Amino acid sequence: MRRIRIPKNVTVPIKNIESSIYYIAKLYNEEFHLLANSEIKNLSDLSGRKVNFDTKGSGTFLTASIVFDTLNVSVEPTYYDQATALEKLGNHEIDALVYVAGKPAQLFDKLTTDNSLHFVPIDHTSTLLATYLPTQLNSQDYPQLIEPNQTVKTIAVGAVLAVYNWKSTSPRYQKTANFVNHFFENFNEFQLPTRHPKWREVSLSAVIPGWTRFKPAQEWLEHQK
Repeated sequence: MRRIRIPKNVTVPIKNIESSIYYIAKLYNEEFHLLANSEIKNLSDLSGRKVNFDTKGSGTFLTASIVFDTLNVSVEPTYYDQATALEKLGNHEIDALVYVAGKPAQLFDKLTTDNSLHFVPIDHTSTLLATYLPTQLNSQDYPQLIEPNQTVKTIAVGAVLAVYNWKSTSPRYQKTANFVNHFFENFNEFQLPTRHPKWREVSLSAVIPGWTRFKPAQEWLEHQK
């Protein structure tokens, strides 16, 4: 069982994925954060420069690769973990970092305008919006980095709680069914004020077109009607 990021309207090139992967619930959207030194004003300024894509195989790595390829901006990717990348960005060893995470992301909590770092806007081009969702960052999300009444355009990708389609006789199927019941029955605890605000965006009944919901999850929702 995994929380995976599925870009809007993307066809995933995996044989028989429709019958192999089912979803439990659509989670929240995760925003594309592009943090750079003050000299970088737009995405094209990063051409030929070092941009951290996170560790290889991560969700951020995959999304960053797609976005820069889609916009035809050739950069020199690095693959540091986020904490290391932030340190290297502050030391001018790299020019920017990408982090795909629900806003506000804790990674940026200790940054201020004194760090000479800022979020670079991502234009809502038709090519990007064919895959991703349009959104923005604002001063409520990052009061230390964004001035009041200012916004920074960016994009977002939806996170999905998904599971392999185990046979109903499999012990793993039953374990996953037990998890679903426990998760759904206690989901309101994720939406308490002490939790990340992104959880309050989630509706367990939200449908993902073209996907099949894991049967125990569908049955739980139907019993609530």
